[in-house]
Amino acid sequence: MPEAYAPEIAAWEAFFNGDSLKEQLMSRYMFEHLFLANIYFDELGTDEHFRLVRSTTPPGQPIDIIATRRPYDDPEWRGRIIACSAIATRWSRKRTWRTRSTRSDCNA
Repeated sequence: MPEAYAPEIAAWEAFFNGDSLKEQLMSRYMFEHLFLANIYFDELGTDEHFRLVRSTTPPGQPIDIIATRRPYDDPEWRGRIIACSAIATRWSRKRTWRTRSTRSDCNA
């Protein structure tokens, strides 16, 4: 992975790995809706795509994917792997700000 991606990915990892129950709930909700998406970073100006995964390892460690058919399945369940996904979604600093402001405005 090129070094240019490291700060952007680290920021999103920190966003999704929040400690509060509200942050965990929001992260789970977002993962359930974006786990099939191909993510690209608008500010970096490249066509490289990524995807969200659940992992047993903390940020900065090699990824050990928790593979399930659906994002909310028990990790012990092993279904068939989906071979193709064609949902692209742009992630940007503006989206981060909008999502953070929406999350912080919730009365939870």
